[in-house]
Amino acid sequence: MENNPSLEERIEARMAKRVDLNFDRYFADGWRIFKQVTYMIAGVTFLLAIPIVIVYFLMFFSMLGITSFEQYLDIAKHDPYYFQRISRAPRYLVTQSIFVLAISLVSAPITAGLIKMCRDVDKDGSTSFGAAFYYFKGRYFMKVVVITLIMSFAQQAANLAFGFIPVLGSFMYLGAAVLMYILFAFSITLVIFADASISQAISLSFKLASKNFWAILAYSLLFGLLAGAGIIACCIGIFFSIAFVYVNQYLLYKYVVGFPEDEAAIEEPGSWQQQPPTM
Repeated sequence: MENNPSLEERIEARMAKRVDLNFDRYFADGWRIFKQVTYMIAGVTFLLAIPIVIVYFLMFFSMLGITSFEQYLDIAKHDPYYFQRISRAPRYLVTQSIFVLAISLVSAPITAGLIKMCRDVDKDGSTSFGAAFYYFKGRYFMKVVVITLIMSFAQQAANLAFGFIPVLGSFMYLGAAVLMYILFAFSITLVIFADASISQAISLSFKLASKNFWAILAYSLLFGLLAGAGIIACCIGIFFSIAFVYVNQYLLYKYVVGFPEDEAAIEEPGSWQQQPPTM
């Protein structure tokens, strides 16, 4: 009986081959999945946004060092550069970083669930609203949270490091954030689809990202722009277009890593793909 290859062996085998990231097929798959998941992802995102906006609003004045909306208007009128200065203050940067870390941890299992929605639709043709909360239970929860914590901590460390630098610091942080997004691009999907450990998910994600860096960057920027395009529709459209982000994360895993069950279905003798047409 032939032993199944380990995850590392399967990744090494995939990396030894040329990955076909054909744009027409990639975008066609992305658009097909997007049309089926967009409304459910919009609903989940809206529900998640409500408590985030409330908490951020309650923290907003404290982060800016003011006590009332009237004081905010008065400062905006007489000292418009105040908010630019305060945005580089240690208190503001630390408070903002803590807030972002907290939101990332709470939403981490939901992010994994939204990617699962894309897999469900691609594999089975349908999904459910409850799939978004699937990873709040089971053995994946802690791994997803820890990986998200590591990634978020690295991003916020970069934010603190570059946040003190006027103008140029924002561009430096943006570059660092994009780089980290690419390096961690497969970490969550390796956990939820391949049951990788935390160390496996991060190390293998770095390898895969390094091997396919420019393709991942190109598709992430494209789907990121499509996701951001929803802001044009009175900002509300972002709830619908944000699905492009999760679709892209799923497709990167599908095309770069792949699913053994999909490959087996294609190679299986007598499968419908290999049957001659009947008259």
